[in-house]
Amino acid sequence: MSYNQTIKKSLPALIYGRLIPTLGISAVFLLMAHKSPADLAVFAYVLAVTNVISVPFSLILATVGNKAAALTHNSRAQRDLFTGGFTLALLIGILACLGCLSVTYFISETAGIQHVDKQAFCTLALIYTACSPLLVINTYLYLFLEATGKAPACANGRTVITLLCVALLAILAVITSGAEFTYWAMLYFFATELLTLLFLLRLSRGQRYWCLPGARQISSYFSRTGIPVAAGLGGQKIYFYLLTERLVRIDDSLVAQLSIFMTTFGLLIIPSMALSQLHSLQVSQHPACTKEYFRAGLIWVTGLMTLSAVILYAVAQPLFIVIGGPVIAYSDKLYFALILFLGSSALLSLALAHLRAWHETFTPQLLINTIMLAVLTPALYTLHFNQPTLATFLLLQSAAVFAGFLLLCARIFFLHRHR
Repeated sequence: MSYNQTIKKSLPALIYGRLIPTLGISAVFLLMAHKSPADLAVFAYVLAVTNVISVPFSLILATVGNKAAALTHNSRAQRDLFTGGFTLALLIGILACLGCLSVTYFISETAGIQHVDKQAFCTLALIYTACSPLLVINTYLYLFLEATGKAPACANGRTVITLLCVALLAILAVITSGAEFTYWAMLYFFATELLTLLFLLRLSRGQRYWCLPGARQISSYFSRTGIPVAAGLGGQKIYFYLLTERLVRIDDSLVAQLSIFMTTFGLLIIPSMALSQLHSLQVSQHPACTKEYFRAGLIWVTGLMTLSAVILYAVAQPLFIVIGGPVIAYSDKLYFALILFLGSSALLSLALAHLRAWHETFTPQLLINTIMLAVLTPALYTLHFNQPTLATFLLLQSAAVFAGFLLLCARIFFLHRHR
C-alpha cells in the first residue's frame, strides 16, 4: 500500500481517536463553568500543577509506536518490546504518582496557594494523582496498539468510554450541588482512564505484561528517544507559563483570551497531529522511502492547512463566539494569526515526527526549546508593544516556530544526503 493510500485509509481513525477525548475534556470544563464557576479556578489550577508531572512522564515511552512499526515483520521482537515497555510503563507510572504527590505537598506548603481553597486543592490533587499512573500506562498501550493496526478499535473504544462518562457527569451536574460536582468532575479523569485501561488490556490480551530483564534491555532505547520528547514538552510548558506571566503584566484580559485561543487551537490542530504520527510510523516501516515520504507529508500538511484556512474563513467568528463568548474579540488579524499559528505548528510537528522515526529526538527538542526559551521569550519581555493584542504575540510565536521548522528541514535534508 502506498503512502497516500495509507494516509487516506488510516488518518480518519487517528483523528477520531484524538478528537473525542479532547471534546470530552472540553465538556468537563463547560459543565464546571455552568454548575460550579466559583470552583473553576482551583479545578484548573490543580490540573495545571499535576499535568507538569503526569503529562511529560506519560511521553517518556512515546516512541514505542515507531519501534513497534519498525518491527512489523518480526512478531517475536514486537511481543518482547511490548512486555519490556509495559513493565517500564508500570514503573514510570509509580514514579509519576510519587511526583504528583510531591508537587501537591510542595505547592500546599507555599504562599502561592493562598488564593485558592487549600483543602479543595489537596483533595482534588489527590484524586488526579490516582489517575496519573493510569495515564502513563494508557498512553503506552494506545500508541503501541495504534502502531500495530488497532487504531480503529482504540478510537471506537475511547469514543464509547468518553460519551458514557460525559453523560454520567451531565446527570450528576443536575442532581448534585455545585461543591459536590467539582469532585465528581475531577473523578471524570480517573473514571475515563480506568475504563480505558481495562479496554486496552482487553485489546492486548495474550501479551506478557511483566519482565524486568526485558525492561532493562529496552530502557536504553527509551532513554535515548523518549526522555528528550518528555523534556521538550516540559520546556514548552515553561514557555507558556512565561508567556502568561508576560501577558498578565500587560493586561490580564489577554490571559483569558489566550486560554480561549489555545482551546480552539487544540481542537483544530488534531488532524495535523494525527497526520504527523501516521507519517512517523510510515517512515519507521519504510526507511528506504524517507525522501519521498517527507515530500508527500509536506504536500498533505499544505493541503490540510489550505482546507482549514478556507473553512475557518467562514466559521472562525462563530466558533470563537461559541467557545469564548465575549472574552475574545474576533478580527481579521486574529484569523490571520490563527492560520499562521496552525500552519507553522503543523509543519513543525511533521518535521519532528520525521526525525523521531529515525530515533533522533534530542537535537530537535533542544533546538526548539532554545528558540522558544532563549530567543523568543527574552524578545517578548524586552520589546515594547504599543497597544498589543493577542494576535501580536501569536504572530511572533508563529515566526519562531516556522524558523524552527526551517532549521529542522535543513537537518532532514542533510540526513537524506548522507544516508
